[in-house]
Formats: sequence, structure tokens, C-alpha cells
Amino acid sequence: MPTAQLQAKVKVLSLDRQKFLTILRLVNQIDFSGAKLLKVANFLLIEIREGKLYITASDMTSTVKDCYGEVDFDEMKFIFPTDILYHIVSTSTTDQIKIKRDPKGNFTINANGTYKIQAITEEFVFPDLDTKCDIFHTFEEGEIRHCWSKVSVGTSQDVTKPIYSAICFDGNFCATDGRYAAAYLYGDKKFDPVLLHKSVGALISSLEGKVDVGLSPEKHVIFRSQKTGSIVITRQILGVFPDYRKLFEKFNFTDFFSVSKDELGKSLDRLSIFTNVETGALNFKVDKAKNVLTLIGTNNNEGSEVLPLLEYQGPDEFSAILNVGRVRDSLSSLDGDKCKMMFKGENPITVLDNKIWIVITQLAQR
Repeated sequence: MPTAQLQAKVKVLSLDRQKFLTILRLVNQIDFSGAKLLKVANFLLIEIREGKLYITASDMTSTVKDCYGEVDFDEMKFIFPTDILYHIVSTSTTDQIKIKRDPKGNFTINANGTYKIQAITEEFVFPDLDTKCDIFHTFEEGEIRHCWSKVSVGTSQDVTKPIYSAICFDGNFCATDGRYAAAYLYGDKKFDPVLLHKSVGALISSLEGKVDVGLSPEKHVIFRSQKTGSIVITRQILGVFPDYRKLFEKFNFTDFFSVSKDELGKSLDRLSIFTNVETGALNFKVDKAKNVLTLIGTNNNEGSEVLPLLEYQGPDEFSAILNVGRVRDSLSSLDGDKCKMMFKGENPITVLDNKIWIVITQLAQR
């Protein structure tokens, strides 16, 4: 803030460390990797008005607005470097964090030691977003983290295609990169699709207690913790998400095989060195008579492993070539102790477990 706007009065702002740290931990979950060139992304705004302290931080895609509560301090605004403040508070072992500002606007923070921070003289524009919204859903504690973790494997790393790096919530959760899709059949309700970037997951998963979700008049998605009052406001990704419901209906086949999830994962790890670097192709061969699944990886060398089938329904023999990384990622989303794959000819393989549906396009058919 410009020095002319700072009050000359020296006063100490005393904050409960644990309460303050809870807010800073939420702020620290904002993914600033895509906003490195935005200076505002490196700072947080602390405002004291009407006897309460408010904190705002933003990467201009997602914004955190939180209220610490009542403080005995004059009304003012000041800006802190986020990383320095978080480091001081998170590593401190004191009960109180004391912040003092001198007439020039410089700050001294007293915790385990004394830390001096120069005044920020640049002007930053933090998003002033409306937090009023129409609530359309409430998540139980931990549900967002659980659901998000199940489908995030379906997102693309290609940032030039925002839809494929989005997670869609329309009553269920779904993500797809165009060839691979993962859906978590969350509930019976159906909403207008809300498309959020996958990087928002860690942030909204950090909200404590039950979490209300709504849309602001500007169509921003607002997540509000019922327990702490913490608010996360994030932009939607614009575009039309593929109709994954029809995709899963289309590939809901009756032929299937099941193997141990743990044993399959270990085999995939061992055989990954024998797959093509570019395609990650691994051959899955089922032999009904022997009741086994054989995994074969071939680059310049060849590796193979045999797993017993737990269940099988289908032709005497079945073969498909799948990307080893995609299958391995799918296993991390499954809750049970087995991996069930449904298939039909050259169509994509469907991996499922209770509420989890994952479609993997075959690389080839032999």
C-alpha cells in the first residue's frame, strides 16, 4: 500500500497461531503454477474492517475469501508475501503470532523469533467477487476429496484443450481426455454441468466439514464450508463436456474378467519396462480353459506374467492391447480388492468397481 495511506500509529495485531494457520493452509492449496507471471498470485490481502480480520488470496482463476474473526485493531488493508507469512506461521511453535507495523508501513512479526518484512508499495487488484449464491448441493465431510480422487486420472495433461483437463460435476463426477474416461456415479441427482479445472481439487478438498456448492450471479462456482465459513470461488471452464452418460451406456458389456487388483498392479509395474516408450502398449490375453490372464510387454525385449482369473465370462480366448499407464492409473481409483474389466471385441475396455466406471480405448486388437 502507498505509505501515505498508512496510519502512523504503532499497534500490535495479536493472532491465535492455530486459527490463523488453518486459513493459511487453505490459501496454500491454491495452485499458483499457472499464474507465475501474475504478481498478485504471490501475495495475500489482509483487511480489517468493522472489527474483523478478512483474508483474500487469488490466482485469478480461484479465489479464497476467509474471515479470521474479531480483532482489536484499527481498520486497514495490508498485503503480505504469501510464502513468507505461511512459512513463519507454519513453522512457529508459539501460541500467538504478533504483527506490528511501523509508521513507514514495514512489518515486524514476532513468533519464535523476530522477522522484519518490508512494506509492499505496489498496488494489487484482488478479485472483488460476489459470494452470494444459490446453493444447489451440499457435500458431506470428505466427499469432495473422495470423489475428485476417483476421476482425476481421466484428465488430460494437454493445457491447450481445457475441456479435457476439466472435471465435470453434474450429479456424478467425470473426466475424459477424449480416449480415456473416468466417472464416479455419485448420486441420483442431476444438475447442469459444472466444469472445473483439475487443479482446483486440492483447494476445495481442504474445506472442512460439510461444503455447500452454488453459483454466483456471474456463474462462478462457490464452495462454502459450513464449519469454518471459508469460501472458495472459482471460474468454470467454458465449453461443452462430452456426454459421458451415453458413452458408459454404450460400453456396458456383459463379457468380463476379474483379477486381483494388487497382483495386477505389481505385474504392471514390473512389465512397464518392457512396453513401448511412446505407446505403453501391453497385451492382455485371456485363456478360458487355463483360467488365466497373460500380460505380455514387447519392445526390443519381451516380458510376460500370468495371473489367475477370479471370474470370467466370455469367449474361449480374448486379447486386447492397452496402455499400461492408463490401466495402472485406473487401479488407484478402485475401492475393492479386485479389478473387473468388461469388454466386447475391439471396443474400449470398461473397468468398473461399484460406483467407478473407467473406459480405456484399445490401442490395437490381435
